[in-house]
Amino acid sequence: MVDNNHPLAGFQLNFAVEVTGVREATKTELEHGHVHDGNEHHG
Repeated sequence: MVDNNHPLAGFQLNFAVEVTGVREATKTELEHGHVHDGNEHHG
């Protein structure tokens, strides 16, 4: 039997984050409906 769940699966996780900047979405991101990081390839 193999359990492929992460050891923290099922635990409540809380994250503290700080947004350090925002930018406008590119035309391509708006067309595709998601963020592009420059490394994505659509075929």
